[in-house]
Amino acid sequence: MEDEFLENAIEAEFDVHYGASNGLAEALDILSPAERDLVKWLFIEGFTLTECAERVGITVAGIKKRRERMLVKFRSELT
Repeated sequence: MEDEFLENAIEAEFDVHYGASNGLAEALDILSPAERDLVKWLFIEGFTLTECAERVGITVAGIKKRRERMLVKFRSELT
């Protein structure tokens, strides 16, 4: 239930800022729940890489790697 709430919140936030017509909301559908959390924390809530790493329980390098993989996946969906 919490995952569904987060998904809806992220999609609503993107819709408000960018509009659903540009495909961002649809592109979020290809991301895993963990990747959507990372989008929310980094780009909506403004968490640092260190804060994200602490939340997930991995190193900052691990968060950087996850961010890069997620962004590649996300960009490929938008193009």
